[in-house]
Amino acid sequence: MSIPLDFVSRLAIPLVVAALYWNGPGEVDLGEQAQIFENTMRLADQVLFEAENKVNSSSPTFDYIIIGAGTAGSLLANSLSEANNVLLLEAGGDQNPILDIPYAHADVFWKTRVMDWNYTTVKQNRSCLYNFNGSCWWPRGKALGGTTAINVGVYNRCLRKDYDSWANFTGDSSWSWENLRETLNDIEDYHGAYEGESNEKKGIPIGDLDGGEIQYGFSTVDYNIKDGQRWGSYKSHLEPALNRSNLVVERYATAQKILFNGTQAIGVVFERHGKVLQAFANKEVIVSAGAVESPKLLLLSGIGPKEHLDSLNISTLVDLPVGKYLQEHPGMDILGKDNMGFVLNTTFGMNLKEPELVQQFVENGTGPFNSYSRNPRLMKGYLNSSFNSDKDWPENYIFVYEKFSERGNGEPPQEEVYFTVELMRTRTTGSVKLASSDPNEKPLIDPNFFEDPTDIDRMIDAIEVMMDVFLNSSAYRQHGIKLFEPFELCSVEEGHQFLSRDYWRCYIHQFGDPHFHTTSTCRMGPSPDVAVVDSSLRVFGIKNLRVVDSSVIPFAPTGNPNMPTVAVAQRAAALILLDSTS
Repeated sequence: MSIPLDFVSRLAIPLVVAALYWNGPGEVDLGEQAQIFENTMRLADQVLFEAENKVNSSSPTFDYIIIGAGTAGSLLANSLSEANNVLLLEAGGDQNPILDIPYAHADVFWKTRVMDWNYTTVKQNRSCLYNFNGSCWWPRGKALGGTTAINVGVYNRCLRKDYDSWANFTGDSSWSWENLRETLNDIEDYHGAYEGESNEKKGIPIGDLDGGEIQYGFSTVDYNIKDGQRWGSYKSHLEPALNRSNLVVERYATAQKILFNGTQAIGVVFERHGKVLQAFANKEVIVSAGAVESPKLLLLSGIGPKEHLDSLNISTLVDLPVGKYLQEHPGMDILGKDNMGFVLNTTFGMNLKEPELVQQFVENGTGPFNSYSRNPRLMKGYLNSSFNSDKDWPENYIFVYEKFSERGNGEPPQEEVYFTVELMRTRTTGSVKLASSDPNEKPLIDPNFFEDPTDIDRMIDAIEVMMDVFLNSSAYRQHGIKLFEPFELCSVEEGHQFLSRDYWRCYIHQFGDPHFHTTSTCRMGPSPDVAVVDSSLRVFGIKNLRVVDSSVIPFAPTGNPNMPTVAVAQRAAALILLDSTS
């Protein structure tokens, strides 16, 4: 039993509207409201938990136990519970309905980090130096729906060669683009708009990057939005199945260890509201806790590199490269002094306090509230570097943003544009390790950013292309585009010539940070010396245990990994059900 979200979801729109309109004493703080919601829902869940005497109940048995209700776990819970008894464990609670409104994302998540594991990395030497002093912020969703509850909702299939690389590495052609394409078609919807004239005039192609035919250039930005609301894995897959009597969803339930009989997974130990409980599975235990928590749980359970486990006095059940091969997309916004973008002499921005804009969103879910940011994305694209001539597999991911700035001090509002560069395939990989054998201690995340200097050079190549687009294309010049001033720590006074490659190298060290696309920490592959799971996502050396989430993706996809993870989960569901009948 749980508090129905319908009871509170109607509060979301009034709260957002109130925050926009009310600027007086005690003004509405969306972040504070979000935290109150989270605390209330957790307390309500605990009261119900105690009232139902679950603390003293016998250890239940299910057909399947799924650990993690994120992108993959939500889909699996729906598919497997159609004809099986399923236990779904989620460390977080219900999604906050305020975040159903895309525009509220910046005011709620970025300021409060609710529904987030709040990870940080070990200190980096060549990234995150300005904002985080080398320890990068590493958000991961902690709620029903996982990271789809907190991300910016970009829909991106990624590229054909991403999937083909999985098939080549695993030796299993079922993971190829051609064999997964229909899976992606089945789950596609559309929302997006863009302006591409400036790029076309500089010879950069414009097309549909999600269609599979065009792999280079720029296109519309598509979002996981439906009827004006965030539409992640919870709404699309889990919510429709919540009323099934054979699906048990335990919120605020953190898995601590997998239980084994020899080398066969039989259940899980988990903590819920301060009580340590057990549950058992007749068929399979499925780990879908994400690219950080999944390797952490396997390591705590004795599955991982023997040397690392020995150092923590954890008995090794199977020696596998768990936590190795972490991949992440480093990137940064290209801005100048005081976070200024390129200034235009034309104002396109809208005053969101206009009643008709509020009415437009409330009535039909359209308008500027239907954006995940105060700085809307105008387009996305792929660019290569001098290190890579393959236009079917480019390595830099670009977003172009609009920014309407009200700087105060009597200055008029101004229209700005800027861009972001993300590197899709780094030459180095990172790791996830345990800090101790205590399941409550956060893991050690080391992305190992920019330890290969060519990673920085490949990003600089893309930056220089985009600087040329912004400063020299007629589409921007007709709006009087003006270059920003240099960032102070990378200025001439600090020994860096503005706009030189040395300037950008300094800038990347200061601002380069993770873009929240973590993969590959339990990657699938051909053998246990280079992978954790086989191409059917079964953990090597263990019966009845699979990993199904972004951690099994062998190589980071070229774009946002949400849809590739959905494809992984769709295929996994079919494999699991096939095995159960064979």
